[in-house]
Amino acid sequence: MIQRLSFWIIMIICSTMVYGQEHDGDYTNPILSSGADPWVIKHEGWYYYCSGVPGGIGVSRSRDLHKINPPVRVWKVPEKGQWNSTCVWAPELHFWKGKWYIYYAAGYSGPPFIHQKAGVLESVTSDAMGKYVDKGMLFTGDALGDWENNRWAIDMTLLDHKGQLYAVWSGWEGNELTDKTQQHLYIAKMLNPWTMASGRVKISSPDRYYEQGELPLNEGPQILKHEKDVFIVYSCGQSWLDTYKLSYLRLKDSDADLLDPESWIKSEKPAFEGTNQVLGVGHASFTTSPDDREYYICYHSKREKTPGWKRDIRLQKFTFDASGVPCFGKPVSVGEKLPLPSGTTHLVKAKSMVDLEKDFTELSSTARPYTYWFWMNGNITKEGITKDLEAMHRIGVGGVFNLEGGTGIPKGAVTYLSSEWSELKAHAVKEAARLGIDYVMHNCPGWSSSGGPWITPEYSMQKLTWSEIEVVGGEQIDTLLPQPAMELGYYKDVAILAFPSFRNGKPIGFSDWQLLNNSVFNHKGLIDIREYDKEQVIHPEDVIDLTKQVDSNGCLSWEAPSGNWTIIRMGHTSTGRKNCAAPDTGVGLECDKFSKQAIQLHFNKMMDLLYPLIKPYVHQIQIGLEIDSWEVGMQNWTSGFEDEFCERTGYDLIRYLPAMTGKIVGSKEITERFLWDIRRIQADLLADNYYGEFRSLCNQYGLVSYCEPYDRGPDRKNYR
Repeated sequence: MIQRLSFWIIMIICSTMVYGQEHDGDYTNPILSSGADPWVIKHEGWYYYCSGVPGGIGVSRSRDLHKINPPVRVWKVPEKGQWNSTCVWAPELHFWKGKWYIYYAAGYSGPPFIHQKAGVLESVTSDAMGKYVDKGMLFTGDALGDWENNRWAIDMTLLDHKGQLYAVWSGWEGNELTDKTQQHLYIAKMLNPWTMASGRVKISSPDRYYEQGELPLNEGPQILKHEKDVFIVYSCGQSWLDTYKLSYLRLKDSDADLLDPESWIKSEKPAFEGTNQVLGVGHASFTTSPDDREYYICYHSKREKTPGWKRDIRLQKFTFDASGVPCFGKPVSVGEKLPLPSGTTHLVKAKSMVDLEKDFTELSSTARPYTYWFWMNGNITKEGITKDLEAMHRIGVGGVFNLEGGTGIPKGAVTYLSSEWSELKAHAVKEAARLGIDYVMHNCPGWSSSGGPWITPEYSMQKLTWSEIEVVGGEQIDTLLPQPAMELGYYKDVAILAFPSFRNGKPIGFSDWQLLNNSVFNHKGLIDIREYDKEQVIHPEDVIDLTKQVDSNGCLSWEAPSGNWTIIRMGHTSTGRKNCAAPDTGVGLECDKFSKQAIQLHFNKMMDLLYPLIKPYVHQIQIGLEIDSWEVGMQNWTSGFEDEFCERTGYDLIRYLPAMTGKIVGSKEITERFLWDIRRIQADLLADNYYGEFRSLCNQYGLVSYCEPYDRGPDRKNYR
């Protein structure tokens, strides 16, 4: 009775699971019947839409790119008479350094719309749909700080290029008494998301044939990046007419000065324009499909030919041509079926209880279980392989995870990676194919994680290491800096920094600093800095970068200012960790988990040996590679980490690096935020450059990638 009841409980649970992994299906335009200036941004698997709502700005989110959910109002306009109390236009949502920022245009009256300025909101937390604070009006004039001559500005967007933030917007050359004024595109450097660092520079005016009309405009600039290319896609013509269209500026090369108008090359023809069925297309934003395989443009179009602003929201896929230019094609007509964006998970019809019970009692070939199959330190034979696989086949096993174990097991006759071993591996795959059993191998000897004898120290897992000395300034300092601790004879400098020595003695690390910088695994759960010496605080502006004043031998030559100085020499070395449980001849260093080059080196070494053995059977059975458990300790650095950090966060970490050694920099709060950024980038590099690159490499060979979820690596972020 209990068994029967348990079965029906399982049936009921299964019958309520209506989300499937089917990727067929379609959608039609418009995806929203009324709306304008669509802004969509993808973040951590969610699509966030930002729009104006009655009395303020709203944000919604969806797992599906083609579905826009009702927005939640996150900001209410201030009382009448404030600079931003009315005419809220074209809000955009951007994520930067753990917080959200909404850029918008507003004025204190209108029409006529002659008072529009740019403003920005900052989220209180990392929740895009939570509370926001008003950071105020942004400066959009010519001479930085000349607020009396701040200029009309709308449609501001952010451009992050090589770690430097820029603002791009549409504006007037001067402040006018009529809104029938020509609009241009401007750019300026930013100090942070709410502060300009330069006056504006005009980079585009409506000077092409296709930009003309009753009021030539350049507006709605949006950033589109593809490989090394940077485009500013903008709207031109007149938004109230059916001739509204898109064009673009292209940065001539990635090293060009963005504040130089000559660095931007304008398209000689429109990039996207309407048809007889789809009118006045413009003000677009760009994103990718759920699996990042496809690019999408989200734009608005006019609903009628009569001049005015009745518009709807549309979505369609686009590509890039051989020269790297975006190819938007023609706007798709209303009602035309379009395939769902690649990777979309959508609702499927639940099966009946009768069909579900049948699925459990009469298993299909796709529902067979997999099992682990360990080869025990060379104790294998051809006959044993065949008998094992035939026994699995008899009881319905559908696939094997074949791992090589060696820990505590007497060595057998077969040496790992020998010609005899290769012959037995080929026999195993051939027999699995004969029996219809899928075959998955671990990606390296043992069961953790990715390594072998071919990994040299520079491609191994890395950790930050350092040495410190104190010197008295007011004179020329010529000294050999102590060599930081290193493993396996490998060390590479990252930075040499100086800061005023603490008056109360040698530095004392703050609480849990080794957990917060991912030197050791955090087993405590949520932690923060609870204890530190309040007299031992480094001010970032006091940190001096001496890296260029140290030669390759570690000799420092520095005319030191007066006072006592602490000099810290920071670099990285190997962690020395090796793959776990491998056969004797397969033991070696673990590859660097933050480096694509390291996993590529490892993967290619394994494939040179394995692929000729498995290639004949790739299309007969499903063959894959697995990354099993994480048992290789922590890693907190890689070669070039400082550049990756700057590219991904938008700021330079050098002056904050002493926080990695347990020192407070700036304040407790600033130090915690910096170390959170460190862990965030470490986790992202692990996802992108290890697991993500592993998957890409597998796909290149027609293999399926498998990864065991684990909790002992630098992907953990249990910190406040």
